Amino acid sequence: MLNLDQTLKISESLFSPSQQGDLLRAVMTVVLTEGGGQKAGLVWNVAGSLRVMAIARAATPPSITCYDTAPLPLTDCPDLPLSLIEQVWTSQQVTIASEGASIYCAPLNRQNIPLGVLYVELANSEGREGIEEEHLRLITQQSAIALSRNHSAPTTSQSAPTPTSSSDTDTLKRTQNQLMQSAKMSMLGHLVGGVTHEINNSVNFISGNLVYAKEYLEQLVEIVNAYQENYPEPAADVEDLIEEYDLEFLLEDLPKLLNSMQTGASRMQSILLSLSNFARADESDIKDVNIHDIVDSLEVILHNQLKAKGAELEIEVVKNYGDIPITQGYPGQLNQVLMNLFSNAIDALTTVRLGQTDRKPTITITTEKTQSNQIKITFSDTGDGIPEDILPQIFQPFFTTKSSEQGTGLGLSMSQEIITQNHKGTLTCESQIGQGTTFFIEIPIRY
Repeated sequence: MLNLDQTLKISESLFSPSQQGDLLRAVMTVVLTEGGGQKAGLVWNVAGSLRVMAIARAATPPSITCYDTAPLPLTDCPDLPLSLIEQVWTSQQVTIASEGASIYCAPLNRQNIPLGVLYVELANSEGREGIEEEHLRLITQQSAIALSRNHSAPTTSQSAPTPTSSSDTDTLKRTQNQLMQSAKMSMLGHLVGGVTHEINNSVNFISGNLVYAKEYLEQLVEIVNAYQENYPEPAADVEDLIEEYDLEFLLEDLPKLLNSMQTGASRMQSILLSLSNFARADESDIKDVNIHDIVDSLEVILHNQLKAKGAELEIEVVKNYGDIPITQGYPGQLNQVLMNLFSNAIDALTTVRLGQTDRKPTITITTEKTQSNQIKITFSDTGDGIPEDILPQIFQPFFTTKSSEQGTGLGLSMSQEIITQNHKGTLTCESQIGQGTTFFIEIPIRY
């Protein structure tokens, strides 16, 4: 699992070398040490022919062979799977296989220009939770940028357009921020999972003992009542204690107190369950996903932002759940997208919550199965809406109307990339001033 130090290390490693051979070694080293690779190959398109630029194997130090001066024809390299690499090059789609060794094979491209293919074999070591596909994908993006920026890197053709330095900077900045965001989400998931486990043990202990405490209390009350019936005139000192402590009030209020404690414990268990679901959703491989469970968990986690505070009105959450099946996807990524949309909807209701309009602060979440066998998720709010001139820009990286302390402008752009590229779906938006904003997600049920 990548952390922030590793993220910065990757960027520094890939964008420091200036010579082609050094850059190839840097890319292969990052793939092995930070991407978890046991064996890796870098293939580049040289004048319309796929050529092997480097092959690396995990060792101490890593064993790396570079062919920067005389690229090796792919057909002459028995160490790399010819058919798989050609398939990825032709389809321009990432391929992941787990038969025998775990394999990650991804196209290298920049601004939709195909450049090459990165092939990685990962160890099936104990404790490894599948392929860290998201991290390898981002490493692949940075490698493509770094290699194509290098003046001596081979190109697909002489006529291929050369991106401007401004484009280089924007793409690099976006990729680095995505990698850092991914690392933050991973660390947050692990932190939440560990803390939730520890707190849950204590809450279960309290909740379990409350059951017995309530039972014991009922038995004690029964004994006291029986004593009062059989001894209606207690001794003077007992009578004084009954009056001092107000026995009648104690017998009436103590069951209510225990019921309140049980309610609080149940609420804590509900929150911990939602946090646990959030932590388990931090997974990078494709799994079955229950969209309704994610939304329910997020509602519990965001409860503090939804409830009334001072002059702010409470936000009502309306869930119109349709009969949708379990879908396939990346749980952590879908969790991130829905969290972004939920949080944005809350922010959009700021003026409405202050009573500055006649609209009621409401977020409506609707799910349904479409006729084209897709899952459709709709997030609607009753906020002020997005101005027409701003609406086309909301999915652009780093575009935000918030202050730097409130947002980076990456939430919606990353959400769109997750939905469109990683889940083969769509994320669109409609908005009307004075009526609110609606985001539409459509993703396939199965890949």
